[in-house]
Amino acid sequence: MTQNSDIFSHFKSNVITYQNDDQWKKIRMTGIGGSDIAGICGQSRWNSPLNVYLSKIDERYDTLKDLPQDKINEMKENMWWGTHLEPTISKAFEQKHDLRTISAGCIFQSKEYPWALATIDRYIIHDSVLEIKTISYDVKKSNAPQEDGILNSYILQLQWYLFVCGFQYGWLAILDTSQGKHRLITKRIERDDEIINYLITIAKRFWNENVCKKIPPTPKDCNYSDEILEYFYPKATNKEAMNLNEESENLLKDYVKGQELEKEGKKLQEESGNRIKSILGEHELGITPVGHKIFWKNFSTKRLQQALIKSNYPEIYENCSQTTESRRFTISLQK
Repeated sequence: MTQNSDIFSHFKSNVITYQNDDQWKKIRMTGIGGSDIAGICGQSRWNSPLNVYLSKIDERYDTLKDLPQDKINEMKENMWWGTHLEPTISKAFEQKHDLRTISAGCIFQSKEYPWALATIDRYIIHDSVLEIKTISYDVKKSNAPQEDGILNSYILQLQWYLFVCGFQYGWLAILDTSQGKHRLITKRIERDDEIINYLITIAKRFWNENVCKKIPPTPKDCNYSDEILEYFYPKATNKEAMNLNEESENLLKDYVKGQELEKEGKKLQEESGNRIKSILGEHELGITPVGHKIFWKNFSTKRLQQALIKSNYPEIYENCSQTTESRRFTISLQK
């Protein structure tokens, strides 16, 4: 049931109430929530674009079933502790920042994009939204979050909530229990319309082209990780070498293996293509016995001779030149 509640009257969204977990799950299947968006963007440890897709078209689908058993156990434990510690963490947040929070107990729906949903942890009275997390980080097993326990997926999730609910900022409260210690991390996150617009574009395409048409997403359909990482880390600001861990070593092995497979595939592609070209000779079209068409057409292109322009018209060249910065990813293997 969609309704407008007085307490949420300044939210720029519809309010959808539910009576039990079954209703909550069915409502979540009607759109993309904050925990889904990180998975669609390839920035979630637990979710992938395919997992999100399956969870929207099949209410019986278990998003954990494809994970290794140790990951399933870890996630279930995190979810249990997260649920039971939420009131305690929110209370500690209230005391730290002199704010008052309440549990929303509903789902918010974008008025412009009905498939955009938000299930917030807490509403900060007359303020904004609060997202609560619990983490326990083992330095020997996985890389630390980039900024004081705050993962990219947390930022994306909160930005999604700010978009759906219409706020200009939100809060994160993270209980870090790493190495037997208890530390509360809180941070105010400002709304970023650049990343929000990008998330809307991604989610809209995913919902309309994959979920609505019931076409499973392919890796090519959801190759958004490069753009998301560029948003979070546009420039290297720390020149000191970082000591990586075992997970990085395993990822590097996979990366090198992928490079080798790519080289083999490219070599096979080039060799096969050249053999076909030698068969075609001066023909621009060939048709295989089963009807496949192979084209080797003439085409012409015009390219600016930059060296000539720079030599003869240096001022024009300088005025029309633009310097851009990016980051190049390379590896140097230990021999």
